[in-house]
Amino acid sequence: MNSKPRRILVVENHPDSAAMLAKLLQSKGHTVTTAATCAAARAAFKSAIFDVAVIDVGLPDGDGCDLFRELRAIRIIPALAVSGYGMADDVQRTQTAGFVAHILKPVDLLQLEDLISNVHLSAFPA
Repeated sequence: MNSKPRRILVVENHPDSAAMLAKLLQSKGHTVTTAATCAAARAAFKSAIFDVAVIDVGLPDGDGCDLFRELRAIRIIPALAVSGYGMADDVQRTQTAGFVAHILKPVDLLQLEDLISNVHLSAFPA
């Protein structure tokens, strides 16, 4: 599925996973910035405008849910949570944080592209 090109922030601390996600999303025409830590994500978010974020819940210097709350305090943005955990409590935690979807690892790339294509950006003013 082809979607309107988006500016995407991918926050993923595993280098191979981050590279794979970036490569896939770029192949679909998206502009991708990657960050491996909460600190790097904060810096990227303050220096550029993104249409959507894909955030790993488990990061080396913090929690992805807490990070997303911080980012949304700066500017409203839709985001997709990525996690190796998918129990009801895990999904509820990401929903409570404001993520529009909870994606289990390993990431289904078609599902990810579909979710990004269907994020209604107009519902999330910059």
